[in-house]
Amino acid sequence: MKKVFFNILFILTFFLPVSGQEDSPFLTIGYCDGRNGEKGEITSATAENISAAVEIAPQMVRALAGNDLSAIRVYLPAKTNINSLTVWVRNSLDGENVAESTVKSKSLSKGWNELSLETPFKIEDGETFYMGYTFSQKKRAYAICCTGDYREGGLYYRFDGEDWIVDTQYGNLCIEGVVTGDNLPR
Repeated sequence: MKKVFFNILFILTFFLPVSGQEDSPFLTIGYCDGRNGEKGEITSATAENISAAVEIAPQMVRALAGNDLSAIRVYLPAKTNINSLTVWVRNSLDGENVAESTVKSKSLSKGWNELSLETPFKIEDGETFYMGYTFSQKKRAYAICCTGDYREGGLYYRFDGEDWIVDTQYGNLCIEGVVTGDNLPR
């Protein structure tokens, strides 16, 4: 019984209600708990595409089934040298984007950037999905920001042509999914 209670408590820590949105209630889902890191530590000196993501496991979304992931928030410690940013949702890390949105650097700012998905992603019970972003850089950019103590699934990243890396030393990726719908937990 104690284990069940703590598992439920752990899952609920992923759902942060956002105030000031009475007309359009929503929750955020992710591992950073609304916090951001101070700097981007994962970088590459060459011009390339770099991706970062988190895994959203079935136990995290059970209470959100039937709602939509309608936007993704990404924290950028800087926007220098970024050409474009694409946020995406995938069924596997190497899979196709099933939902996405792309912006050019002029639309980005240092801090939190919220991009509405072109088509919302329907959250299904028992489904694992990945929420992430890919940015194109001219030269070294500091666009992957992490915070807190690493939680399983809290950070994957990769450079062009390489395999995905899980590195627990950086903490959790500063990314949040914005969940909207009529069946949000209260």
